[in-house]
Amino acid sequence: MNYKKLIFSFLLLLLTSFGDAPAKDSATKSHKVSKKYEGEKEVVCGGKTYKIPLYLPYEDTLTKTNIYLDAECTESRFVVYWGFAEGCYGRNVCSIASFSYEKISNYIAHRINLALNNKRKNIEIDDMVTGYYVPSVCYAYCNEMSVLWLDAEHIYIIGSKMHKGFAMDSQELKKSALSYIQH
Repeated sequence: MNYKKLIFSFLLLLLTSFGDAPAKDSATKSHKVSKKYEGEKEVVCGGKTYKIPLYLPYEDTLTKTNIYLDAECTESRFVVYWGFAEGCYGRNVCSIASFSYEKISNYIAHRINLALNNKRKNIEIDDMVTGYYVPSVCYAYCNEMSVLWLDAEHIYIIGSKMHKGFAMDSQELKKSALSYIQH
């Protein structure tokens, strides 16, 4: 087992051992931004500038003239949603993709548990970063397929609702993740 995988396994065990319910920080104020997406490289939310992926999954098949960007941020978390309507905020009907990152805490244990199930696949985002592909699950609506990765302080997740098969989906998410990492 290599060093990165050993540390990641230990971190996941540690994070998931604190209980099932994610903690909520009621003292943290949430901010929201909603606007037409014009290929921005960053978003200002709550007075702070956040970089976002330069490449949106399946961007080349979308017309940017009809895409909106909705962002939410707190002191420890940032999430941006792309959708076909302003104010979509990741709702199924209008959602295209999302990107988020947050400080590693009990709050994200549920996402890490999802990545640990037997459906996830390891993918190399670049020489230094291993990501974990989690396929979507469909019930009444389909949730996002996603790629997540960790650094020393944060978990990053890129997701998309546009499905074209594992090979294409994982490459699109990898391309989007790489555009964020190299930005």
